[in-house]
Amino acid sequence: MKNHIKLLTISAIVFSVLAWGSLMAAAQQKVLLTYKPQATKLNYSLMVSSKMRLDTHATSRWIFRNHKDLLDMAVEIRETGNGLLDVVTTFTKINERKYRGFAGGTHYKRSDLIGNSQHTKIDLLGNVKETEGAPHFGSRLFYGREDGPALDMYRVLLMTLPQFPLKRVGKGDTWRVKDKLALKEAKGHHGRGGIMPKSHKLDIKLNRDTQYTLADFAQRNGYRTARILFKSRFRANATSSEATGSSYKVMRGESSGEIYFALDRGMVVEIAMTSLNQENYTQDGQVVSYWLNPKTMIFLDLEDTTTPPLLWHNNQTVRFQLVK
Repeated sequence: MKNHIKLLTISAIVFSVLAWGSLMAAAQQKVLLTYKPQATKLNYSLMVSSKMRLDTHATSRWIFRNHKDLLDMAVEIRETGNGLLDVVTTFTKINERKYRGFAGGTHYKRSDLIGNSQHTKIDLLGNVKETEGAPHFGSRLFYGREDGPALDMYRVLLMTLPQFPLKRVGKGDTWRVKDKLALKEAKGHHGRGGIMPKSHKLDIKLNRDTQYTLADFAQRNGYRTARILFKSRFRANATSSEATGSSYKVMRGESSGEIYFALDRGMVVEIAMTSLNQENYTQDGQVVSYWLNPKTMIFLDLEDTTTPPLLWHNNQTVRFQLVK
């Protein structure tokens, strides 16, 4: 009996030592986070929910707009042969809003975004080398009848590509990335629904400063992932010009959230983030219109670029998820 008790005691001690060793090994685990090319397309869902306030500079009252955009997209991650990956994000589905009280029609042709793609060339660590966007800060026709600021897909989609350090990292490790990007105009998607006429020219510059922290390792959606927390400050300047005039927008703000990155597959599984930003928007020489609700529209007369720009305050929530 004594020998049996002694054996049980020794077994318990050995198990405790092994369990403690496993916990310590997990705590000290270091991994190299890298993207990998994918043999097949990845399907993701994207939800962008915005609560906005508009200051017209013409009245003391605020104008409020809330909307939610639901998009499906296919993502290809392909090798280019020179140590870079081409990430091609193509819109496959988007929600539309119908007029109420009118026969047919939509607020604007959201369906015209379907089939358009955003190309982003990155290295294996996610550093952006070149990017070309889908219509988002579009023509005057596209922007004028929109219910709030344009869909800034260029910024949101770039934020779904976290950047990693050139070293192994473990739980609690942090790294910082500062970059400046110039977004090139989308190619081959002109003349659909008035979103991007051939005369349209687009110039966007984006500055980012992001702090990442590897919080822990977790199972997510069937994958072993690194859970990464981030905080980012950004500034974007956009000019949209045509023969009849130009539009200008300056956005600045900050974002924070968490990322689940599949270690073995080298791909993003899920991102949840919130963003607080302000957008100054102006059009020279044209009346700007916005829908307050499906039946009511306001018109804001901006005579030239010296007129105080429209100021949007935007509280945004984004969820980006891999769909199996």
